[in-house]
Amino acid sequence: MKFTATNGTDMSGNPYFKVVMESAGKTTIRNLSVSQFIEVLGKSTTEERQYVQLRDGFFPETAVSTWFSDYENYSCVWEVPAKVRLLILRTALGDKHFHVPFPKMLFAIQVKNGQVTKKACFAMKKGTDKIFHYPFGNVASTGDICMGNISTSDMQKVSDFSDAFFSGITGNDYFGSSGAGKVSVSFSQEQLLEKISTLKAFPDAFLVEDKAHTLKGLCEKFPLNYK
Repeated sequence: MKFTATNGTDMSGNPYFKVVMESAGKTTIRNLSVSQFIEVLGKSTTEERQYVQLRDGFFPETAVSTWFSDYENYSCVWEVPAKVRLLILRTALGDKHFHVPFPKMLFAIQVKNGQVTKKACFAMKKGTDKIFHYPFGNVASTGDICMGNISTSDMQKVSDFSDAFFSGITGNDYFGSSGAGKVSVSFSQEQLLEKISTLKAFPDAFLVEDKAHTLKGLCEKFPLNYK
């Protein structure tokens, strides 16, 4: 068995120890507060219950920032590639189905005590780290996601959150009548979806830069201090 520990400071300035134990081909990793680390040293380091094994594929391969304590306390910022997806729009005349191109997206979540306590998403353009507003409904101009009918109770890995987001029904909340501020064109959301449903890629020119957020800032914001 190989046991290593390195000290560091989280984004809130609190000291912690990153403990790694390798045994029988398995690696277990946990971030511990100083008091937790001292408690562990007072016991057998071979006790499996002192550690949490990080599952394969728990964090997406496209993660740009992660923070992990255990499976009920972690945060992640990750990218989702551009793709044509089904978007269901709720209208006064019933739900309408559109297959439309989504731009490259950036998601960020914080999970505390097993609950998603912060969540946001943004659009991105290929070849730049600039952040843009998500161009459809259900997401505020701040990037905060309105969960509505989106359920995260069965999350087993981080990417389950973005999968659940894409499967939800979209309303006109946080879009407005003309899309002003969310997109650069003066369309209702239904008009926008009809316009881009014939395209293979979301038009970059339609995206509006979110000057209140940066990729670096989001990565620093979401690895929060857990107590």
